Amino acid sequence: MTRKEEFLLRKALILLSSAALAFLTMVPAEAQNVVPNADFNSTDVSNWNPPINFVISYDALDAFGSPTSGSARLANNSPTSFNSGGSYCLGTVTGGGSYDFGAMARVPSGQTGSGFVSVAVYWYQNNCNGTLSTITPASFSTSVPGFDTWSALSKSVTAPADATKAVMYLFVNMTTDGTNLQAYFDRIYFGPPGTMPVSLQHFRAE
Repeated sequence: MTRKEEFLLRKALILLSSAALAFLTMVPAEAQNVVPNADFNSTDVSNWNPPINFVISYDALDAFGSPTSGSARLANNSPTSFNSGGSYCLGTVTGGGSYDFGAMARVPSGQTGSGFVSVAVYWYQNNCNGTLSTITPASFSTSVPGFDTWSALSKSVTAPADATKAVMYLFVNMTTDGTNLQAYFDRIYFGPPGTMPVSLQHFRAE
């Protein structure tokens, strides 16, 4: 290689590096998701607090087929129709602030119960067990009535002005008595705008 060719090659590499750096600085950073173990890369589901007649367990079924990750399986075993699910205290929020939340959800077929699943955020004033801050505390995302397919639940919301805490709920809403209904949840997220994982963005359904 001649000196001229070497010089031109170095110049081209410098220009290529500069272009790559400029592109990376233009890509917006993903906002911080405050939900721990949101992808269920570990089997720990202890952060989610189930009500009576609900069971939350880890399952190896992953929304994107990962062999090293799974999901949370929620079973509604209430003897009567009951609309509730696992909850997690998300901690401190800014009143009037904008937030994104959502998850992937899947309802297996062949069940005796009927109903639907959804994701919600409840706003509180002082702590995650206190009085709800508004008379319309929950912001529900699109429900999942289908079977055996992963569907995206997503929502952009504004926290009430007096909200200081937030709790996320994974709802399994059963509408028939004496039956049971199960569903899977994965890739759960909550945070400021831009929190939605990149892997979910082409699934967005609001």
